[in-house]
Amino acid sequence: MSTRTWNKDRAEKRIDKKIAQLPLNDIEIKDYVPDTDLSNLPSHVAYRLDGVHLYADILNLTDMLHVTEVEGETCHRRTLRFLNLHYRAVHRMTDMRFDRMARAAANSNSPPSCSPPDTASLTLVLDSMCDDDDCNA
Repeated sequence: MSTRTWNKDRAEKRIDKKIAQLPLNDIEIKDYVPDTDLSNLPSHVAYRLDGVHLYADILNLTDMLHVTEVEGETCHRRTLRFLNLHYRAVHRMTDMRFDRMARAAANSNSPPSCSPPDTASLTLVLDSMCDDDDCNA
């Protein structure tokens, strides 16, 4: 039976084989719009989009996992609940910030600036999303 572990050489060969099968001279580049149908994408169409990767180092994650004497379901549930609230708050903040940036860009010829959110904004968004069931369990 073959193993299912990742292997760099095997991955590179598979990627090179896929690239060799692409019609590189006939690729059509389109702008991505939110209502784009992403099912059954043809291999000759590429979508241009803006994207961001955001990484967060949650400094007290270990402390959250050790709020109970034994690491188990209770502390995992609380930690996952916190991570979900944190994700939702950051998502809401970035949506608000990008909406403001888009409006500002539409009203001026200068490129929009993007400053990092402050802690007060994050706290405000988390507080507005947090109900008793989510935060006090």
